[in-house]
Amino acid sequence: MTTTRIHLDNQAGKKHSELSDRLGTIAAQCEPLVAGTVGTGLPAELTTRMFIPRAWRTRVMDNMRGMFAEEVRALTPDPLAVKNAYRQLRVQGVGLRLTWMLFGPRTVTLPDGTREIWFMPDSARHAGIYHHDEMTLAFAHELIHPAQHHRSPELLATFGTPFPQQRGLAGRAIMPFVEGHATWGGIRIATAVLGHAPEKNGPDRQTPSRRFPFWHRGFRDSRKATYEDPVAFFTQVIEGTDEEPGLGVDRFNGVWADIDCFPTTEEMSNAKRWLERVRPLLAETHPGSSVRIGDDR
Repeated sequence: MTTTRIHLDNQAGKKHSELSDRLGTIAAQCEPLVAGTVGTGLPAELTTRMFIPRAWRTRVMDNMRGMFAEEVRALTPDPLAVKNAYRQLRVQGVGLRLTWMLFGPRTVTLPDGTREIWFMPDSARHAGIYHHDEMTLAFAHELIHPAQHHRSPELLATFGTPFPQQRGLAGRAIMPFVEGHATWGGIRIATAVLGHAPEKNGPDRQTPSRRFPFWHRGFRDSRKATYEDPVAFFTQVIEGTDEEPGLGVDRFNGVWADIDCFPTTEEMSNAKRWLERVRPLLAETHPGSSVRIGDDR
């Protein structure tokens, strides 16, 4: 199995040097487990960059503007759609300035197609997880995103498009599916690394900043619906239940080849219905197989 070379670029300052070293250790522990957990390896090289909040916000917004411009060029949407999407982009910029401390590691796609992970150590301080097990979970989760992209570079490169209708993404539960899959795998990787399931309120958790709870309360439900609630979906569709076998990791990974395999918003809360629809679609990705999808648990 090929080992991924993970480079850590600390642009957040010397005060975070110890964290940079610790993240290097976390990455080295998690990286070998990614392929075995989600069935897809990482690219040969991967860079994680640490930024101060202002630099992170600037980089993220520049990246989003670049994608916006590229999507306009590629799709030539009508002027009203462009105007509405640009308005939404400006709202997102305001949101990043106000709520940056809610953001953990973030996988971004650069113009050349390379994926990097960008992270603000100060956001971890605000959340109280700077020295906590959740840091391991956060990076175990985030390492799965480059693996997803490595498996399906073209499809996932545009899942954040401001024009989902034209990309065929409208009505699909893209964010809960992609993020929930990363959480499902991240929990398993972090548990293997730590020797126990990561605890949200373990003894090493620090008190969050005064600003953090205010913004966290406002986005708690939406974040839970995107990152935490879908874990049950993936447990059922991949691992299976006593009543119905799951797809298994290898067959599940057929979904990354076809947007039609992605669940709708309704299916995301009804795993059984999604399985009924996609089993025939995923069977087509294994035409030579004599094993029915779901028989290998």
